[in-house]
Amino acid sequence: NTNDNTVTRIDVQSAEAVALYESGGSEPTRVAVDWRGDVFVVNREFGGISTLRKITTDLDRCVDRDMSGTIETSTDPLVALPNDECVLFTVPIGGVNEVGRAIALDGSLTNFDGVESGGDVWVGLHHGEAFLHLDGETGELRERVETPGFQPYEATFDAFGNLYAISRDGYLLTLPRGRVGELTVEAVPLACYLLYGLAADADGRLLMSGFSCDQVTLHDPAARTFRRLETLPSPRSVAITAGGAWVAHTDGRASRLALDPLRVMQSVDLGGPIETLGAAADAAGRIWLVSSQESFGVSRGRASALNAATGAPITSVDLGTLPHAQGDLSGGRLLGVAAPEGTASHVFMGCGNELTRWDRLHVSWLAGADSSVEVWLRHATSAAGLSGVSFEQVLLLPGGEVPVDLSLPTGGVVEVRLVLRTSARKDRGAMVVGI
Repeated sequence: NTNDNTVTRIDVQSAEAVALYESGGSEPTRVAVDWRGDVFVVNREFGGISTLRKITTDLDRCVDRDMSGTIETSTDPLVALPNDECVLFTVPIGGVNEVGRAIALDGSLTNFDGVESGGDVWVGLHHGEAFLHLDGETGELRERVETPGFQPYEATFDAFGNLYAISRDGYLLTLPRGRVGELTVEAVPLACYLLYGLAADADGRLLMSGFSCDQVTLHDPAARTFRRLETLPSPRSVAITAGGAWVAHTDGRASRLALDPLRVMQSVDLGGPIETLGAAADAAGRIWLVSSQESFGVSRGRASALNAATGAPITSVDLGTLPHAQGDLSGGRLLGVAAPEGTASHVFMGCGNELTRWDRLHVSWLAGADSSVEVWLRHATSAAGLSGVSFEQVLLLPGGEVPVDLSLPTGGVVEVRLVLRTSARKDRGAMVVGI
């Protein structure tokens, strides 16, 4: 709630507002929800230093700071507590008037020992022309990535560990997490500019809206294609769903889109709310549209829920004054939770006689930005004897060279174990091995 410096929490299962939190600063406009249900809030603080606040929705991780034996946290959608114990941290981001705007969560995990994290947070400094990478658990600054000439406005990660961001003047930034030196910026081929909304689907395609162009653009980075589509006037935020996408329009309408091919399937009038700026999909098959005015001249905001498949209205929720919600409002952009480690093994039987010569091991692999592949091997005279032999690591990718020359006895069998590790919940990988 930008005018109130508060954040409203909505339980999407009951479709009710259940709590209200102080945002920890002035002009909150961007939020991102991680897969644990925690929220990061960016306060723009025009003329000052922007701040980032993290609030948890898990009582077990709230902090009993006054040692009262109970957790004091908001349970009233109209009352925010000044010392809410479910606020985990509030940190400054950037310098004076650098203006934090874009925000995205990278899905990284703390380690491989079962310690869970909701991911690190990346905040774009609009006036500062940079991205800040902060530890999602502590708020500590990990790195600052300069983006000279590019002012981040909206950002998202794809499923392969790439950070994408748009600037309002029509440019797209690509930043592979873990390889920030490969940052690129390119112009989006729009008839006009003022880009506003950005979202990525599970295949890595990007949907962008241009609100002065009355159109959306679908970009496939792998195919290097851009497809444009005219829409109702002033498209703002976009949200990806299982069946396509939705886009919010300033005049209180919304459009349901199909992506293959790109086309408008349906337009819906919210029947009152205007200045509709935010859009998010939830796990219950609904689309949420956030309007900063519940009707013309009424500054109180409203969140409207529609059936994402049909556009039928479901419910609406009162908000605070002049909400300006952008980012990942529901955690719906996180594309599911994956394991940080995957293992596969295969036993190569050879030719079934003592003449088999184990010569080389070949591996082809494809992995995300922060992933690695370990290759382990063991040899025995028979499959039954493998359990008594220890594995030896023979290759680590990236960095190792393939094929790997082997020095094994002839005959017998060889077992190869592959371990794919990723420090990022969103990365994907694939391996093929042969001997």
